[in-house]
Amino acid sequence: MTASTRIPFIDDQAVEKREASIVAWLEELYTRAKALREQQEPEWITNILFLAGNQQEQARTDLRLLTRRIPTVVPETHDKLTINVIYAMERQAAAAFRDHLARQIAVPATREQEDIDAAEIGTDFLTQREYNQHDDEPDLRLREVLWAMNTGICARATAWDSRISGYTKQGKIDGLGDLSTRCVNPFRFHLCPWPDDTSDVPWLIESDVRDISELNDVYPGHDVKAEEYASAMDALDRLALNIVEARDLRTTHRTNAAVLKCLYIAPRSDLPQGRRYIWADGKLLFPSPGEEAGAVLSEGEMPYVLLRWFPIPGRIYPLPFVSPLRDLQKQINLTVSQLVELKNRQLRGDYAFAGSGTPVQKTSKATGQKRIQLPTNTTHFEFMQYNLNTSEAEILLERFWNYFMQIGGLHEQALGANPAKAVTATQVALLKESDLAGLTLFRSGFDAAYSKVARMKILLAKNHYDTPRLLRVVGEDNQPRKVGAFFGSDLRNTEDVRPRPVPVLSEFQKQEIRQNAVAQGLFTASPDPVEQLAKIVALRATGLPGIEEEIEGMLAPMTEDELKKICGELNGLRWQTAVELAKTELAQLTAAQQQMQTPQEPTTDDYGNPVEQQPMQAPPGQPQVAGVA
Repeated sequence: MTASTRIPFIDDQAVEKREASIVAWLEELYTRAKALREQQEPEWITNILFLAGNQQEQARTDLRLLTRRIPTVVPETHDKLTINVIYAMERQAAAAFRDHLARQIAVPATREQEDIDAAEIGTDFLTQREYNQHDDEPDLRLREVLWAMNTGICARATAWDSRISGYTKQGKIDGLGDLSTRCVNPFRFHLCPWPDDTSDVPWLIESDVRDISELNDVYPGHDVKAEEYASAMDALDRLALNIVEARDLRTTHRTNAAVLKCLYIAPRSDLPQGRRYIWADGKLLFPSPGEEAGAVLSEGEMPYVLLRWFPIPGRIYPLPFVSPLRDLQKQINLTVSQLVELKNRQLRGDYAFAGSGTPVQKTSKATGQKRIQLPTNTTHFEFMQYNLNTSEAEILLERFWNYFMQIGGLHEQALGANPAKAVTATQVALLKESDLAGLTLFRSGFDAAYSKVARMKILLAKNHYDTPRLLRVVGEDNQPRKVGAFFGSDLRNTEDVRPRPVPVLSEFQKQEIRQNAVAQGLFTASPDPVEQLAKIVALRATGLPGIEEEIEGMLAPMTEDELKKICGELNGLRWQTAVELAKTELAQLTAAQQQMQTPQEPTTDDYGNPVEQQPMQAPPGQPQVAGVA
């Protein structure tokens, strides 16, 4: 951020300024960020309309003033048929994408056993939070994937909430407090319009419509009044409900409400703990003027993590999944509608006649037969023949479909359809693998973002879990794997969280990997602990879903840690035995070498005459070794 665009934070001289001056500065930031976001909103809402099937209409640029939609003109047709290919593409891509997101694990800060144990507690804590009633990570991630695919961006907010309940080994305790994480859709926040780096934003404003009674209860003494506001979410609701008449959204059904705005400033060199400002209806609700130094972020961390679909260099808002598909979807709808209209014209019996007057058509209610009564002065009559060549339209439609598959990154096989031409099973498997691998580009960004969310969860637990909290890890078979309790201090200095990727495997690949593992005997228990541990490592490397529960079943009642300890002791004994054996062999070789190098005195017989020594004879079956003369 350059000096000219740097945020003019409140300095010592600004303490004497009036509250209105501070709010004016905050409103200026909000106006700039809002102007940037409003440029993207028509595209976002149009993408959502296309996903919902309302593909013959599009939203106006000014969403907040009118909910009227402009129909897309389909020339020479009366039927407007929609073949919603976008729905099928996004459904399949979102399912494959979410199911193969990485699992977050805590990394020990050092190699000390205390830090290793702390990282294990952190990993179990993150696993427990996946299905916690306050988190419900699978549902949150699905919503975030869908928001990102249709708008290109969304955010995850994670913070401490002292109002919600906490869980200990004794049960639920109301008001104990716990961390809360939620999905924030892009209609709820505004990004800084001049960031230095698109991966991180210097500041972010979240806005929400709240009742003034709630605002005055939470922030007493400010007397917040109702104000006119325009919500993009209201426009989206009306568009989704097919309300096409013109209506001014500035007059909403929530008349006693105001827009609550919260500015979050990320930590930086001059603000190591960041800042936070809250205002509504032109009134500064937090902090009070002159107390800006106390308005630091609660954990000294930015509570928001952005989730992007396809980042574009130099552009703050990324490219959604649906945007490149809309033009092809329109052409597919247009071509199909024209073909259907041609079929209707051929079947409805259009005719041409010459003469004055108008023919009268009557349909029998009993038989459904159509009768045409011609005027008496009719000189010519014939039924129209629409012998048009539709092969060009069909070829064009097939070409549109192929383009659609290429842009979307999925093929017919990934959508569950059989290929039109004969292909081998290997080719089908390769196409499915290619489709799933194409999502890796987006998975890496989401995995990194969810690792930041997991790090914030651990940080909140360390700072706020001053009473023992329940730690209960449940496996995929809904059976408890670990049950215990821990303090926040038990996490020590564990903060680093890394993603553990989940292999992108189709059902065919999973079945093939499992069959190979069975053929190699990996699922068969071994009496040798070292061999058993090697099988466990090989099974975990397969990446099969639910493999952890199967490994635990193979080891029961022993745990993997106990097996590793036994293997370590066995390896130590084997290593010690090998070292002792090597020392013995080395001593024997050294003694033999010394004996060979020592000169021997000549031997004599009983009369004192020298006797010639004979070379040593090797045992039968072994090579002859020369002796020392």
